[in-house]
Amino acid sequence: MTRQEQERTKATKRSIPTFKTIEEEATFWDTHSSEEFADELTPVETVKFVKAHSKKALTVRFDEDMFEELTQDEQYNGESVTSLYNVHTQIVQPVRHQFL
Repeated sequence: MTRQEQERTKATKRSIPTFKTIEEEATFWDTHSSEEFADELTPVETVKFVKAHSKKALTVRFDEDMFEELTQDEQYNGESVTSLYNVHTQIVQPVRHQFL
C-alpha cells in the first residue's frame, strides 16, 4: 500500500457504531467487513457457546370489542396486538381495578 493510500485509509477510518437494535447491527455488518475495524477488535483465547432457551408461544383470541380497543389506541400505534394485550392485562386492568 502506498503512503497516499495509507493516509487516505487513516482519514476515512471510522469506529464501530453503537447499535439500537439487532436489525440495525445486522444491516451494518452486511455492508462492512470486520477487517475495517481490526484495530478495535480484541482477540480472545476461549469462546463459550451457550444453548439458547426455547421460547413458548401462546395464541390468544380476542372478542371484537377487545380487539378494537387494543388496535385503536393511538398511544400504541404500530405495536403488535400481543404486545398491546400484555400492556392491557398487566398494567391497565390492575390500575382500573384499584380505582373502581
